[in-house]
Amino acid sequence: PDGAPIPAYAAAVASALDSLGRPVELLGHHTGAAVVAELAATSPQLGDRLMLSSPPWLDAEQRAAREARPGPGVDEVTPADDGAHLMALWRGRMSFYPDDRADLLERFVSDALLTADPHAGHRAVAQWVMEDALPGLGELPVVLVDHVEDPFAHPWITRWQEALPLATTITVDGGMVPFELTGRATARAIDTLG
Repeated sequence: PDGAPIPAYAAAVASALDSLGRPVELLGHHTGAAVVAELAATSPQLGDRLMLSSPPWLDAEQRAAREARPGPGVDEVTPADDGAHLMALWRGRMSFYPDDRADLLERFVSDALLTADPHAGHRAVAQWVMEDALPGLGELPVVLVDHVEDPFAHPWITRWQEALPLATTITVDGGMVPFELTGRATARAIDTLG
C-alpha cells in the first residue's frame, strides 16, 4: 500500500540486468542512487562499477528526522479537479532547478503525471535502511558524484566518503537536483576515470 521499497526496485533492476548475461556499469541519481547501491550490495556480480550521483544519506538518525518532519513531503500532492496539484508540483520543485530552465520543470511534471503517486520514490528512500547495504558496497569500484548545488545530497557527500573510503569522488560544479542539467558533464567526468 505504501509503494515499492528500495530493495524491491533493486530486485526488479537485478531481474532485468540478469537477462543481459553480463555485468554493466551501474549509475543512479538521487532515488536511483539508492536503488543501484542496494543492487550492488545484494547482487554485485551484475555490476562492473557503481556510480552514485547525488546519493541520499539516510541513516537511522536521518530517517527519524524525516519521519518527524511536519507537513507533506516533496512531490506529495493531492489531485485536484482544477489541476492545482500540477502547480503545487511545479512550485515544490522550482527552487531546486535553474531559473532559466522551465523545460526541466515541464519534464518533471509530465513524468510525475505518469504515476499515481509522485511521492512514492521519496517515501521509499526515506524508509531505506542504508546501513544494511553499506557493508556490501566494497565489492565494486565506487564513484561518488557530488553535485555542488544539490541541497539534499551535497551536504552529505563527506559521510559517503567516510563510509566508502576507497571511492573516487567527482565534483560537478553547478550540478543541482535535475540530473538532466549536468548529465553530459557527469558522463565526461566519469569517462576521464577510464
